[in-house]
Amino acid sequence: MTTVTAHISELVGRLAKSLRQAIETQAQSASRRGLIEKLEAKSDAELSQLGVKREEIGQYVFRDLFYA
Repeated sequence: MTTVTAHISELVGRLAKSLRQAIETQAQSASRRGLIEKLEAKSDAELSQLGVKREEIGQYVFRDLFYA
């Protein structure tokens, strides 16, 4: 019985960890999506001040993932 309980406990722990990671990933994605929308709303001149070209917005927002 103890072995079954231990396995169930381990399974629940893994499930909770996976769920937490999924929620964190979704939150990050939503945050990045919002930043992309804000940058896309800027003029080319405003983007230039940030050192970003319009066609590079995605790379800029996800630069920590592309170039880590």
